[in-house]
Amino acid sequence: MSKLPLASALCALSLLAGCYAEPAEEAAALPDAVSAVTSSETEDGEEDDSASPLATATPQPTPTPTPEPAITEEEALSALNTYLESLEGVVSVSCVRISDGYTYEYNADCEYYTASLLKAPYALWLCERADAGEIDLTTALPALDTAPAQTAQDAIYSMISQSDNDAATQLYRVWPAYTESDFSAFLLTLGVDRPLNALSDETNIQGVFSSRDAANILLALWDYFESDAANAASLQQAFLDADHPMLESDYEMAKKYGSWEYALHDMAIVYADEPYCIAVLTSWGSAETDFPEPGASQITEIGNLAAVLMESAPLQAA
Repeated sequence: MSKLPLASALCALSLLAGCYAEPAEEAAALPDAVSAVTSSETEDGEEDDSASPLATATPQPTPTPTPEPAITEEEALSALNTYLESLEGVVSVSCVRISDGYTYEYNADCEYYTASLLKAPYALWLCERADAGEIDLTTALPALDTAPAQTAQDAIYSMISQSDNDAATQLYRVWPAYTESDFSAFLLTLGVDRPLNALSDETNIQGVFSSRDAANILLALWDYFESDAANAASLQQAFLDADHPMLESDYEMAKKYGSWEYALHDMAIVYADEPYCIAVLTSWGSAETDFPEPGASQITEIGNLAAVLMESAPLQAA
């Protein structure tokens, strides 16, 4: 799909060394057990020195291992900031813990070409319109290039779970999101003031996002997934089934990536014990290579460090 990559000058960041905590040393070996010798006595009460001594080991307490101290919020912040500052190019991160609103931001206002991240609010817009009876997601869409003939609901699933561009085209040929359409007003309700963001045959995907914009979209998706809206469960499943590298977790993740020249992004709702949203937007993209390195691995590491921060930061009082 044709894109309008961000045309701003990028500033390389300073390379800083990261610090890593070493595991605690093993406890020193205990000294050999001391043997106690018991003398046997003769019938007349005198000690029999010829009796064989019985060696018994003195019981020794089992040492309690020293627990490795849990990382503090300050240590987690330092590790994440140090890593981000060591990276070349431009990178932005926004994290929000859903239960208490605890927020981490790094270059959160920097703007990037949206790439396929824009498909996420577009899908939400379509589903909410269907919930309101404005459109019908059982509408049959004709086949288009690699996309088979399918219902609009199936096309939304492919557009999100596989980032299928042809499925997106099937949808916006029926329900275009022009710059002058209600889509811009919808983005504004999500806290995303981007009137030039659009999807249509004329523009394909057009617009810019910041990591804060992406986090606001994730929070809106969280609210929708938690609702009893008719299309909430099917849309959530599409995001949960997105299986691509970059952001990773042992927990379930509802995520969406974007990739193009000067744009390599990933964003996710992480269903941890305390769920949180994370958006990582970067200038590390390539129009020729899917998930180019080292960018993809760097996003993975950012996600890992952010997870430690989200887990270590104490919950804030309501």
